[in-house]
Amino acid sequence: IPAPYWVGGFRMPMRVTSWTWTPTQAGVSAQTTLTGPGASCPTGFTEFWIFCSFTARESGTLTVRASVNGGPEQEASITVNVLDCVTGDSLLDGDPALRRLLRDAMDASNPTGPTDNRRERLGMRICNGGGCVDTLLSEIESSSTACTVDPPFPLPAGTILTVHTHPFTPGADSGDPTPRSQDLCPRKRSLRPGQTAYLAEGPSTSDLNRNAKEGVRSYVVDKRNVYAIPGIEFPPSVDPDEAVRTLRQQTDTIPRGTCDPLAF
Repeated sequence: IPAPYWVGGFRMPMRVTSWTWTPTQAGVSAQTTLTGPGASCPTGFTEFWIFCSFTARESGTLTVRASVNGGPEQEASITVNVLDCVTGDSLLDGDPALRRLLRDAMDASNPTGPTDNRRERLGMRICNGGGCVDTLLSEIESSSTACTVDPPFPLPAGTILTVHTHPFTPGADSGDPTPRSQDLCPRKRSLRPGQTAYLAEGPSTSDLNRNAKEGVRSYVVDKRNVYAIPGIEFPPSVDPDEAVRTLRQQTDTIPRGTCDPLAF
């Protein structure tokens, strides 16, 4: 509640009138309770901080209504995200909007369509004084191929992260073929008769080169994994090949198995 805790050395008494829990998904009956065993969300007067302790069983918003020092009743709330799939990546685990951006990008890539009809898709999170906006860049879709996408450089002002897709299953055992060379993509005539090429796992060297220039955190998603590339601002004196090696070593691979961060 936005009010002073101390004024002139005196505590400001606070009166909590209610705590409420609202599930994020509309039409879902709340399984979370703020009363009963294991929950403690007291109301009434206090001269100290007051806490609501409970177990969230679905994502939702906790709202408290209270007044301070006899003033008008005010309201404050906090959103709690309950994840069936915890990846260990602080952004993916704490930000459903990022998961949604990755999923929307992959859905827009036509990942189950014919090889030549798939397209890499790029998304960005851009923040300014009015907040942050996640967007897929539709204006570059006409130039995307099954294994290339060219983001603008420099990135738009306020860009804090990017995502893009590899709409294939990596690995020679995947049965989901794609030309191995970005220069040849999506043409297949360079392959010998009967030869099959597969997408390599992880971000490409071109991806890492671009990330080294941009210096912002980036996520790459294919049909097996999500790859989290750190945002590192390399000084001009750093050799580009060394920057790529550093980023490759520090890229985290998050499997999309039984715990798929895109299926939330």
